[in-house]
Amino acid sequence: MRFFAAELTRALNENAYGVESYRQDGSKASIVTMEGKELTIECVNDGFVVAAGQTYETLDSLLLNSSPAFMQKMSDRLMEKLMIVRMARADEEQETVGDAGHAAEE
Repeated sequence: MRFFAAELTRALNENAYGVESYRQDGSKASIVTMEGKELTIECVNDGFVVAAGQTYETLDSLLLNSSPAFMQKMSDRLMEKLMIVRMARADEEQETVGDAGHAAEE
């Protein structure tokens, strides 16, 4: 039971950016989506179960299927991360070009 509570805590913390609020009680939690919809979930051996009976392998997939706003937030967050990677690569390319220019001058 402790494992499921710890796994649920980890999953809730990882996905907190995309929900309005949540309240955890051991391996169960009540989540309020960004649309104001309340979901009662439980972390079990097969994944995450919504009170209605549907089981999802991850909390991400549960929220993606239950909350359009979560899907948008997740997409926005992914785009932000991709932009950071793109900017870092552009900086690396500029440094490489700059280093090659200095070598040619010598």
